[in-house]
Formats: sequence, C-alpha cells, structure tokens
Amino acid sequence: MRRTFLLLLLISCMTAACASQRGDIQTLTAKKAERNAVLAESLPQSPVLPLPDAEEEQNTEALFSAFGLPVLLPENPSWIQDVTYGQAGDSGLEISYHDAISDMDCTLSAVRDAELDLDNGTYDESLDETWTGNTASGQWVSVKVRHPADKKTVLAVWEYGNYRFAIQGNVPDHAADTNTVPKTALFVISNLE
Repeated sequence: MRRTFLLLLLISCMTAACASQRGDIQTLTAKKAERNAVLAESLPQSPVLPLPDAEEEQNTEALFSAFGLPVLLPENPSWIQDVTYGQAGDSGLEISYHDAISDMDCTLSAVRDAELDLDNGTYDESLDETWTGNTASGQWVSVKVRHPADKKTVLAVWEYGNYRFAIQGNVPDHAADTNTVPKTALFVISNLE
C-alpha cells in the first residue's frame, strides 16, 4: 500500500512538473516567434525579381526546339543579368547577357552543323587555358579559353557533337578576373544531354 501511495505521489509530481515545463516551452516558443517577427520587420526587404512572362518563355523554348538543344545560363541574378535570346541564321542561336561578377557584356553564340563566325583576332597562345566539364550524361567536354595580348576580350570555345559554341566577353579595364566566362561555359555544358 505504501509503495502504491509513493508511486501515485511520484506520478502526480511528474505530471505537474511536465505540465509546468510544457507551459514554459509554450511561453518560450511564443516569445521566440514574436522576436523573429520584430527582427524580420527591421531587415531590409530584398527585391523580388519578376518572373519571365509566358510569351518570352515560349519564344525561348521555340528557339531551343529549333536549335535542337536547350542552352541554359546560370539562373543567378547576381551573376547573369539582362539576358536576350535570338536566332542567328538558320541553325544558330545567340544569347547576349551581362556578367555582373566581372562586369562584362558577353555573347554566347552556338551553331548546329556549321562553323562559328568569330572575330579571329590575334590571340596570345601563352595565355590560352583549357577547362573541362561534363554533360548531364557524363560526357567530358573541353573548353579552350583565349585572350589577346591586350586582354580586352576573352573567348571560350567548345564543341559538343555537331554543335559549336563560343562565349565572347568584352573585358572592362578594371576587370582582373575573367574566369566567369569559362565557368558559364561549364554550366551550359553541364545541362547538355
């Protein structure tokens, strides 16, 4: 009998302690939510980027369909900005964009079953680089990155099957790093199937 009484007393104390603790937890949770709401109101609001309109998206899909491959740029508005898609000839695609990291205006050109029409300026072979990346299906693709002696432009070229690609960037005087051009090329490659 005494054991039963002690057991009931122990259960009763534990129940009271749990109820008290539950109330403390609910109070803490409410205070935390209130503090987070005040903090959220004090932070500056980040701009909401507009979604592409349906017509623009359909035009892009139609270009990719006619070209035979989607050519996708990184979807990072802090990096790739002001993207404009266009058709170049019967079997070509041209995408203009601003690389905000390097502050360069760039053009991605791509053709199917044809040669790219590139400005074959004088490039300094000692500045040539080779980057490699793989496609969505795991195929390795090499990107040749070229710089002229005056370093006013950067050119990245690569091939994938019967497609040829190039990204040319106009390097501003204050840009020291042009690695975002081959990094963009590797992103495009990673989305090829």
